[in-house]
Amino acid sequence: MADPVAEGGKRAGKSKSREEKAGGSDAASSAAADRVREKVEEANVQFMKILAEGQKDVQKRYTEAYSAYVQQLQEVYKDLQERSVEALRSYAESTSAALKGEAVERCVEAYRNYLEQLQQFWSQSDVRGRTEAAYSRLVSELTEAQGQPDASRRGEEAYRRYIDSIREAWDMSDAQGRIEEAQSGYVAALREANEEVQRSHEEAYRRYVETLRDVVSRSNVQERSEQLLQDYLKQLQGAWEASRQVYKEATLASLRSLEEAWERLEVGAAGAVA
Repeated sequence: MADPVAEGGKRAGKSKSREEKAGGSDAASSAAADRVREKVEEANVQFMKILAEGQKDVQKRYTEAYSAYVQQLQEVYKDLQERSVEALRSYAESTSAALKGEAVERCVEAYRNYLEQLQQFWSQSDVRGRTEAAYSRLVSELTEAQGQPDASRRGEEAYRRYIDSIREAWDMSDAQGRIEEAQSGYVAALREANEEVQRSHEEAYRRYVETLRDVVSRSNVQERSEQLLQDYLKQLQGAWEASRQVYKEATLASLRSLEEAWERLEVGAAGAVA
């Protein structure tokens, strides 16, 4: 017959052995879980690092593409502006030269002659004397008529005599014909000068417009601007594709780290069970 005490001891030993194995398995599982958590954190850190570095490079490409686009666009319009300014300068010179033409010089000379004739006329003593005398008589007659019953009639007669005296002074002047001739010459020269200046301005403006059209045509501003825009958009598309590639690589790197962590967890769990 078996000894009960001995049998109890054997059972107790087996139970203790199972508890020790269970404790070791729990410790191994806990350590494996800790390593997995560390690996997950490392994967996340690596993911953010790769993503940040990649986005930095992408942002640099965006900035460089935009700067190049703006600079090239400015060069296109700078060339157009310089050509346009040159065309405007030529137009201004042409209009300025028109004011120095022969017709304008003749007009200026005719005006000088007209002024000289007027000065000669007023310098003649008979005309000046007659005019001054007529004016003095007018003032005297108007003064005498003040307060009189027929003041209005006497005033009208005084003005009529004054005008007649002035007309007589002009008619008696030898310079009258010269003044009228000088005036007519000045008016004719002025008309001719205006017509010549107008023709010159119209011709200068026509050349200016044609020059601007030629400048725009030769500069190919629209075509060059559209091409620059297309190139810029292509660079933006390339930067966008690079951004997507960066995100993809960061994600794949993170997934690989997680897969390694799960594999280690499975290996650790299998060892603990064994």
